[in-house]
Amino acid sequence: MYQSIGFVPQFFSSPFAYSVLDIVLMGRSTHINTFAKPKPHDYQVAMQALDYLNLTHLVNHEFASLSGGQRQLILIARAIASECKLMLLDEPTSALDLANQNTVLSLLQQLVKEHKLTIIFTTHQPNHAVAVANKVLLMNKQNVLFGLTDDVLTAENLTQLFYLPMLVQEAHYQNHGFTHFVPVYDSVLSGFHRIKKC
Repeated sequence: MYQSIGFVPQFFSSPFAYSVLDIVLMGRSTHINTFAKPKPHDYQVAMQALDYLNLTHLVNHEFASLSGGQRQLILIARAIASECKLMLLDEPTSALDLANQNTVLSLLQQLVKEHKLTIIFTTHQPNHAVAVANKVLLMNKQNVLFGLTDDVLTAENLTQLFYLPMLVQEAHYQNHGFTHFVPVYDSVLSGFHRIKKC
C-alpha cells in the first residue's frame, strides 16, 4: 500500500548537499531493496519525472540552491518518480509567489488528467480549492464538513471556518466565469485609509 502513496511536504531541507537527481531518486526508495543501489531503470524513471516537469536542466544543481518554486516542483517530481497512485501534498503553495502558485495548481490538474492520480492537498486558500478540487473537507476545532466543492465552499461555511467574514464574488476573464472568495479584514472596516501617492 505504501508504494502507491507519494508525499510532498510543505518544506524539505537536509544537511547534505544533495543534487536534484539525488532528491528525485529518493522517490524510488520503495522500489529498491534495502542496502541496494538504484538501477538504471530507477535513473530512467527519475529523469522522466524531471523531463515531464521541464526540469532536466537542473539535474546536477544542488537542491538547496534552488528557489522555493523550483524546490516545490522537484519534490513533486520525486513523488511522480515513486509511481504513486495517490499523491498527498501539505500546503504545496504556501511559500510561493502568485506565478509559482499558478504553476503548481496547473500541474496538479495536469497530473490528474494525464497520470490518473488521486490528489489530496491541504491549503488555507479556498480559491485554490475551488480552482482545482472536485471535493473538499473543511476542518476547524468545532466542525467538519465534507462534500462537493460547489456545495461546501460557501460564504457561510468559510466565515465559520476562518472566523472572519468571507464574501463570494463571481468573476469573468476571457469568456470564463469562476468563483472567487474574498476575506473581509478588520483593517478594511476600521476606517483606515492607505496613504495615496503624491
